[in-house]
Amino acid sequence: MKISSEKINALVPIIIFILLAVFWLSSCGTFERMTMSLEGRIIAKKYIKNKYDFNAKVVGTRVPATINIEESCFPQTSGYVIVKMEYNGKTFEVHCKPDKEDNERDNYQYEDILGMLEQNIRDNIDIPTEEIITYFDVNYYKDGMLHDYVDDSNLVEIVSERTGGGRAVISLVNQDVNAIDVEKLSKATGIDRFLIVDYEDMDAYLECPDRSFSIDESPGLYVLENQIYINEYREASKNNDDESWYEQYEKIKKIKVDDMVFIPSLYEETIEVSPAELDPAARWYTEYGLHNLSQVYPAYEIQTESSMVFMYIPRHYFLPGAGGDNLVIVGQKKNEDGTTSYNKYDTRVVGGYLYAIHHGETVTISVLRGEE
Repeated sequence: MKISSEKINALVPIIIFILLAVFWLSSCGTFERMTMSLEGRIIAKKYIKNKYDFNAKVVGTRVPATINIEESCFPQTSGYVIVKMEYNGKTFEVHCKPDKEDNERDNYQYEDILGMLEQNIRDNIDIPTEEIITYFDVNYYKDGMLHDYVDDSNLVEIVSERTGGGRAVISLVNQDVNAIDVEKLSKATGIDRFLIVDYEDMDAYLECPDRSFSIDESPGLYVLENQIYINEYREASKNNDDESWYEQYEKIKKIKVDDMVFIPSLYEETIEVSPAELDPAARWYTEYGLHNLSQVYPAYEIQTESSMVFMYIPRHYFLPGAGGDNLVIVGQKKNEDGTTSYNKYDTRVVGGYLYAIHHGETVTISVLRGEE
């Protein structure tokens, strides 16, 4: 059959487009990512079968890219394939690198390992505990990825030697934080950092908005915000170079005035609080995004040499509408030249309280409410 020149001319642009598309897809890494994705699926299924002796379902794949715009029209692949899998209702991930053997790792066991760590801690504590939260990362990635199968025989070795370190937060209610032997717990778990917190009572324990104290970051730092709920805490961390332990113990000093609570940053420091008068709300700046400001809480003068004072004002005082919206803790200070400074604190909601940090100087504080 003879093809007319008109039809040939019509097909030429289509053929050129197809050839350009194939070239573009190949050069920009799309074809490479498709190939890696298929290889990753095969590797992941075989790896999981060999490790756990079950067949998992692949529910998705992803090939991360590295930023390298100068060398390619699109970022180049990182070489890794992330395979999302599911087995018996449980979803997990497998990371693999198709061009390298025996580098696969997965997080199927992550929750089970945390449970093993928690149980080992409970088995080695002689006082009542309300809650134990455990955590470990791998090479400082928060993904729980491990190549080895973990059980009681190698748990301590895996956590202590093949991860970025284990952590645990132990919650107590009216118990002695110093009664716990952290070295014994470390030998039973491989965990090298503990935060032991004793709460005022069961209500305080239940009301604390973050009982993990951001364990996946640096838990000791997050005690400060939530210290309104606790009596004392102890932080212990192991120096793996010489096996020594560094410990910090603090008993929280709370100064209660009416329904407010003030806590100095150094707990032996003093704070003097007395009733005071705040200038009319109309005198205050309104660039906080609010207008029609009104004073909704008594004013108090704070005198202290503490570098920081943590201030807590119960939100129930502001019911209805006690969510903290449009409420701001403010500070009024008399300057040496006779002028007055009006400042707004970074006001946050911590559980049942409005919370702000005051930096040591004499100031009159109160709470203003405004309209957006």
